[in-house]
Amino acid sequence: MFSNQIHSTLTKLGLKKNDVVMIHGDAIVSAQLKIKEFEEDPLNFFLNSLIDYFYPNGTIVVPAFSYCMNEDKLFDKLYTQSEVGLFSEKFRKKKNILRSNHPMFSVCAIGKYSKNLTEYNLLDCFGKNSFFDIFTKLNGKILCLGCPLERITYFHYVEQKFKVHYRYMKKFSCAFKNNDKIIKTKISYYVRDLNKNASLDFRYFTPKIRNILKVTKFGRFKFQLIEANKLLKQSKILLKKYPNILVGNKDAI
Repeated sequence: MFSNQIHSTLTKLGLKKNDVVMIHGDAIVSAQLKIKEFEEDPLNFFLNSLIDYFYPNGTIVVPAFSYCMNEDKLFDKLYTQSEVGLFSEKFRKKKNILRSNHPMFSVCAIGKYSKNLTEYNLLDCFGKNSFFDIFTKLNGKILCLGCPLERITYFHYVEQKFKVHYRYMKKFSCAFKNNDKIIKTKISYYVRDLNKNASLDFRYFTPKIRNILKVTKFGRFKFQLIEANKLLKQSKILLKKYPNILVGNKDAI
């Protein structure tokens, strides 16, 4: 019953079983499910239902960022916990999940393109051949489950691609473990300029992307879906006209 509810909500958004979807989720969405008769907890049930919908022809990607931004904080994709919430950490621990080796912005994936999306250029967080670049080329879709659009990390790919003035490139010395070997590398990250307002704030942006944003309700919470390529195209137009539109500055309107 509950699985059907979840699947019908995804269908209502226009999601197909063979889609490539990056999911930003809040565990609180699953707390609505009253499933005492099941042995598994609501979040585990919810994640299984998502996987059942897309697997094996589609692909699910979930951020598992750990922000290991120096050599002293060794990243191990098998054991380093996700720092972006219970939804992410629970997904990371599920069977048949692949995880990338990126010390700062690793992702976990399952499904048809899981290997493509977890083996990528580690040297630039949001640049050419990064996860976000490959995801775009695969016509990926971004799904927010009970969380605001500002949680979408893909916007940092947008900001770097169109060279927003409130961020700049910085290199970090990182280290990760791979097949019992410790590999040290330098990774470029388009960081916030702390002297400028650089925090995502979509008070002006969201109204201008209503035409490409799909929204529906799942219980008390919103499910929001947007296609990466459409978002990239519309963001380019908006940033050219309103350079600060992603950070909510007054000159954005």
